[in-house]
Amino acid sequence: KYYAFSLKGEGVTAAFYALDTHAMVYDENALKKQLEWLDKELSGCKAAWKVVFSHYPVYSYGYHGETGVLVKKLAPLLEKHNVDLYLCGHDHHMQFIHKGKVRYLVCGTGSTIRQPGRGPDVLFNTAQLGFAFFSVTADSFAFQLIATDHTVLFEQKIDKK
Repeated sequence: KYYAFSLKGEGVTAAFYALDTHAMVYDENALKKQLEWLDKELSGCKAAWKVVFSHYPVYSYGYHGETGVLVKKLAPLLEKHNVDLYLCGHDHHMQFIHKGKVRYLVCGTGSTIRQPGRGPDVLFNTAQLGFAFFSVTADSFAFQLIATDHTVLFEQKIDKK
């Protein structure tokens, strides 16, 4: 239910970590086990880019809002290991949040949409159907949020320093 994989390209490696946040939210043992696993995995990660993804958001200003146990337990681990991006769905909107060192992308817009709220760390939000497109190089991690009519709604480029 949780796993890791790496993608290697021209001079770059990106590491991806999938979590079962449904289990983490409703089962303390699953939470502990996955956090220990993620901490160990990230500690040994040599990839240029680190992305954690799952269903539930850590932070969101949407219908469901932030996930308390993930804010308390997962967010500090993401910060500790300099994770570049946390990607999730659950809330049915597109929202980009930059909080601390981590960027949080909510892209749950493949179904019914709901209007997102505003928050102090929100750089973009919309209630439109669409998807995210990613591009990774050794120097940058870029993404676009794209509407179903192929209009680019928002784009962000994260540079490696």
